[in-house]
Amino acid sequence: MNGDLNFNKIIRGLREPESPGIDVTEKVMSRIHAWEARSGGSDLKRNGVLRQRGTMHRAGLLTAVFLLLAAVSVGAAAVYHTQWNGIGVTVEGMGEAEPQSLVRPSFREIIAGVLENRSAEWKGVTAEEAGRQLGVGYLIASAAGEQPARTFGVIPRAEEAAGSPRQTDGPWLGGVYDLYEYSGGAWIIVRQLPDKPMTQALEGTVTLSENYAGGWEKAMETDEAFGVFRQEEASEEKLLVVSYKAHDNQVIRLELTGSTGREELLRLARSYIEAGMQAAP
Repeated sequence: MNGDLNFNKIIRGLREPESPGIDVTEKVMSRIHAWEARSGGSDLKRNGVLRQRGTMHRAGLLTAVFLLLAAVSVGAAAVYHTQWNGIGVTVEGMGEAEPQSLVRPSFREIIAGVLENRSAEWKGVTAEEAGRQLGVGYLIASAAGEQPARTFGVIPRAEEAAGSPRQTDGPWLGGVYDLYEYSGGAWIIVRQLPDKPMTQALEGTVTLSENYAGGWEKAMETDEAFGVFRQEEASEEKLLVVSYKAHDNQVIRLELTGSTGREELLRLARSYIEAGMQAAP
């Protein structure tokens, strides 16, 4: 591990005093483990995402991939359909809410727990090591004068699990991370990871469709990027998920979680996309 990476500083940043509720005590960790068991291993069960490859349904993403059986009528939902580079995408603005009895840890709590070496499955490493293990050429934001407060990676402890989310029992946390901190305690965590199903779909080796169900809205759509946004209920966290198509048709998944507004998440996401486009040959 690179000696320049100070995980104690990273942990302190994730537990900033201005951001209340960031606690990785045994009480919080017990909440995380209980939530993982109840969520069935879905990746942060806050994204209602159904992926369909041919006739197969696949759990993936850091982001929660699960079948959402909505209690609302189809006519009541705000639905957007599109074809992004030949991949069918549906975005539904309404869906079934999670049970109120399910108390979920915040994303910052989960990542802080990993960096404090409290996870049996995940460990913090340098961004370079995570990029090598996960096979992602990660992007560096191009915004002038703005640098992440911390950059690090998260990979499975078991080396053989690095490329397969289904080999882990809890949510899939692998990726390259940037932590941004702003005045007033605001924060954004950017995670990058390779999106192999989308890459395979662009290559024509599989057919793929995605359905973002429950509280999502389309946030961006260009030939290079498609993004959806969601405001978490009963939480300060907002989530922006962007699929970015690099020049070689490799798809990088950008997940921006933070306490800032939608436009701030979009602005930061665009700086990563611009960096990727500038790096193209």
